[in-house]
Amino acid sequence: MSVKFNEDFNLTFVYLYGKSNYTEKHNAYNFKSKRNDVDLALNYKLNNYFKIFAGIKYLSFDSMRVTCGTIPNIAINQGDHKGFGPGGGLSFTFPILEDLFLIATVSGLYLIGNETIEETDGTNTWRIKADYNDYGWNGTISIAYYIAPASTVISLGARHQEFRTKYDTGYNDLFYATVRQTITGITLTATYTFSM
Repeated sequence: MSVKFNEDFNLTFVYLYGKSNYTEKHNAYNFKSKRNDVDLALNYKLNNYFKIFAGIKYLSFDSMRVTCGTIPNIAINQGDHKGFGPGGGLSFTFPILEDLFLIATVSGLYLIGNETIEETDGTNTWRIKADYNDYGWNGTISIAYYIAPASTVISLGARHQEFRTKYDTGYNDLFYATVRQTITGITLTATYTFSM
C-alpha cells in the first residue's frame, strides 16, 4: 500500500508471507518454515526514475524439523526467529509502455531480535533463548501494470534477500557465532494508491 502526501513524498507498507522447506547442511536436518516480512518506509522522489527510502522492518520466521539425516547428540526440533530495526535503500521505475513499468529496488537492513530454539537429546527436551543482530540486504525486480480505474498496480517479479545473524556470546558457545541465510523467490504484489 502507498499513501501519497505530495509529489515528492509517499509512505509505503509492504507485507510478505511465505512458506518454505529447506535443509540445514551441517547435520542434514530437513525443516519446514513460515515467514512474515513487514516494511514501513517513507519515500522521497529524486526524479522521474529514482526514489530513496528509509523506514522500519519486522522479520520473523519459524522452523519445524520434519526429518533428520544425521542424528547428533543434540538435535534441534524447532525454532522461532524475530527481529525489528531500521532499513533503507533506492528504488528505480522505468516506463516500458503507457501503463507497463519495470521496477527494481535494493535496500539494506539491520535488525535487533531474539531467537528461541527447542532441542532434544532423544530423552530430554529444553529451550534456549538468545539475542542477536541481523544485517544484510534485499533486492527485487518486477514487471508492473497500472490498472487506472482501480488505482492499483499489479506486479510480478523476483526477490532475493541475504542476511547474516550474529548471536550473543552465550549462544556462541553452543552454535555458530554468525549464520548466513539467503532467500530467493517469486513475488506477486498489489499496490493501491490514494491521495490524502
